[in-house]
Amino acid sequence: MAESAPEISLWREGWAACKRSVRILLPLILAFTFLTVICDFYSMRDQIQDIHEKIQAIQGGAMPEDHQSPPAARLASLCASLLQVIGFYYFLSAFLRREPITRPPAQDSKTFFMWFGQTLLAGLCVLGFILGTGLVSGLVLSLFLGSTGGAVIAAVLAMCASIYAGTRFVLVGPLAISGVPGAVKASWHLSKGQWWRLIWGLMMVASIVSLILMAIFLIPAIALFYYTPATADSTVFVAGLSAMWGFSAVVTLASISVFCCVAARILMREQGLHTARESGSIIT
Repeated sequence: MAESAPEISLWREGWAACKRSVRILLPLILAFTFLTVICDFYSMRDQIQDIHEKIQAIQGGAMPEDHQSPPAARLASLCASLLQVIGFYYFLSAFLRREPITRPPAQDSKTFFMWFGQTLLAGLCVLGFILGTGLVSGLVLSLFLGSTGGAVIAAVLAMCASIYAGTRFVLVGPLAISGVPGAVKASWHLSKGQWWRLIWGLMMVASIVSLILMAIFLIPAIALFYYTPATADSTVFVAGLSAMWGFSAVVTLASISVFCCVAARILMREQGLHTARESGSIIT
């Protein structure tokens, strides 16, 4: 029987891991930032052009027209989203190869598809929480508060349900890559009674990263918005905005990935849940 251990601060351990894993993840961060910036540039260019035309129409007293995004812009936005998904996997895998939860993950397609399947299942579970909470609360509250008041409160409850369920399933990624069977169920079990520790750790790590990024990009952002003409043909403006947004998104994703890995390892050790016990490949 495992001995009880003192409670460890998840966010402190997660932030310490983020700092020591900079060298490990830096090549991946730069590579995914480059690809993300390219996709964001093509998706943002048409959006900024549309906003600029609407502003000009309003200033001229005309009614702005809604323009549908061209296929290239929609494709670029889809590619950016796919890059975030793939990047999440590679950040988790790269960190776990250096600091594994159970054993270093295998670099093969089987591991990727196992991770993808478990992550997709967790997403469907979160969606079920959102729809179930929203529909049930909406129907019940509409009987007492009317359709408008019931819908507003139901939307708030559904958002709370998404935060709760998303936090409970946040460990699915590292557990699936580490070969833990039933990663969705394991994440739900590990996070039982640990919700506040997980959400607080996620908020703290994300806040620290956001403050650092804000300090880095504050002056460039001011220069970009005040000294670069934000016109439809301003390539510099769109490129600068895409670069800042892409780099910030990738760095935040990498930091969250590291925190999830560290939180999973700590909670598994605290609760005495180890996989591959028979093979003796547990890292304690």
